[in-house]
Amino acid sequence: MLGLFGFNEVLLFFVAPLLILIVIFLAIRYIIKAVKEKKTEPTEVAETIKKLAELHEQGFLTDEEFKERKRRLLGKL
Repeated sequence: MLGLFGFNEVLLFFVAPLLILIVIFLAIRYIIKAVKEKKTEPTEVAETIKKLAELHEQGFLTDEEFKERKRRLLGKL
């Protein structure tokens, strides 16, 4: 016997918090990895902005749409 506590209580009070901490750690690690991978290469951004400029010149994008999309792309650098 474990004294005042049974096996289930030991699991509840000692093992469960440890498992919760492990899950939180893994979630944070996954988020950090995803953010790092989200960074875009400058050459890709430049090429995309050139394509957007062509669409803008052809009238497919308004001035405001072009500026907004360009701003978003530059924010990924």
